[in-house]
Amino acid sequence: MGMLPDRTGCNPYVIVVVGRTGVGVSSLVNLIAGRTVAPHFPDASQCTRRIRAYPAEIKGTSYLLYDIPGFDGKVSTERLVNAIRTVERRRGVDLLLYCVRGKRNTFMPKTYRELRQTIPRVVPSVVVVTGLERYGGSEMVEWWSAIPREGATTTQSNGSHLEELLFEDHVCVTTLPELDAVADGALRERRDLSAVEVKRIISHHCEGLKRPGSGRPTAWDFLEVLAEWFKWH
Repeated sequence: MGMLPDRTGCNPYVIVVVGRTGVGVSSLVNLIAGRTVAPHFPDASQCTRRIRAYPAEIKGTSYLLYDIPGFDGKVSTERLVNAIRTVERRRGVDLLLYCVRGKRNTFMPKTYRELRQTIPRVVPSVVVVTGLERYGGSEMVEWWSAIPREGATTTQSNGSHLEELLFEDHVCVTTLPELDAVADGALRERRDLSAVEVKRIISHHCEGLKRPGSGRPTAWDFLEVLAEWFKWH
């Protein structure tokens, strides 16, 4: 049976953040956390190689953000999907955030379908379009409904091919590190707006009881919860 998360961090909503190598998964985790908790690298070859979990709080509600190494990178997709399956079994996943870049096709339909077979259909999934700090529209959200310009042979919007995969929601953002945006007012404004929008989406989809894990709890699960409690105290 589920429970309501609170400020103690003992029973946080679990959010799994995934995407292809180099799309900014760790940077999105930092944006949500409101500080640099996950290492991030400009060079995609040096990106996250281990699954890590970071506590975060939004409006008094606790969350646990799972930073998953990028697909199509150093760690095999099979290992990553199996690891996510373990998270679901032990903790229960409450929200899936799937990152793609706005300027190039980084979506992996086959991998996404594997994830949806691993994570129960009842768990909402949100596509997060990153890399829009210099998008030419007046607002980043316009990217979703805009028609591609360069080299495009279709009249379909940017977001149309993603809508076919039945995401429950989408959000268009920049995950630019704070230090890279601090000297530019426009970039800083877009980064601040991105944090607000992502947190709004999370709060909207993480309501009510926290989902329990699909497997039987073990002693290791208890130790993990205890370790997270100490992180918050």
